[in-house]
Amino acid sequence: MQVLRNINLTLAPKSGFCLLGPNGAGKTTLLKILAGLLIPDSGFIFLRGEKVHSGNYRQIIGYCPQTPIFWKNLNCTEQLLFMSDLYGLNRKSARAKSEYLLKTLGLEEKAKTIVQRLSGGMQKRLNLAISLIHDPKILILDEPTANLDMESKELVRSLINSLVTNDEVSILYTTHDLEDVDLISSEIGIMSKGNLVFQSEFSEYGKSESLRKKIKDLYLYHTRGDEP
Repeated sequence: MQVLRNINLTLAPKSGFCLLGPNGAGKTTLLKILAGLLIPDSGFIFLRGEKVHSGNYRQIIGYCPQTPIFWKNLNCTEQLLFMSDLYGLNRKSARAKSEYLLKTLGLEEKAKTIVQRLSGGMQKRLNLAISLIHDPKILILDEPTANLDMESKELVRSLINSLVTNDEVSILYTTHDLEDVDLISSEIGIMSKGNLVFQSEFSEYGKSESLRKKIKDLYLYHTRGDEP
C-alpha cells in the first residue's frame, strides 16, 4: 500500500512550516521519514543542496513524536541528561540546558519526579524538552499541543515561537489546532490521501479570526472539495 505520493517539500531556514490534513493523510509517516525513523521506498532528502541519508543528519534534528517516549525509572532531569549523553554533549552545558528547558516549560518543580508520575500534559512538555536538548537546527513536531490544557499550550507555543523568531531553527510540525498555525507558522501545507495538495507562505503572525477562517476554508476545499 502506497502511503505517500510525489511529496516535494522545502523547509526554509529559520521558518515554521505547518502540515495540516485529516487523520490518515500521511503526515506522521512523512515526519518519521524526515526524522530518519522510516526508510522510504523511493525519493531523496537534500540538506543545503546535498543528498543525504537520514541517519547522517540526526545530530541536527530534534524529533518530538505524538506519543511521548521515555525511559522507565528516570526522573525529568535524568531523561534529559541521558539523551544529552547519547548526543555526546558536555555534561555541564547539558545540565544548564536541561534546567533552562524545564523552567521554560513549567516543569522546574518536577525536575526530580519520575516521569511515570507526571500528568499526560507534563509528559508531552517533557517530550518537547528532550527533542531540544542538543540544540537542533531542524525541529520536527507531531501535534505538539494536542490534548494540552490552555496553560500548557501557551508554554509550548511560546517556546516554539521563540525558536522560530530568535534562533536559526527550522520547524516542521503537524497540528489540528488553527491557533497553532496562526501563532507559529510562516508557511503551511495541506496533505490529503498521501499527497501534498497545497503549499503556500503564511507570514502573518498574531491572533486573527479572519486568518484562521482562511486556513479553515483552504483545508476544507483541498481535503473535502468544499468551495471556500
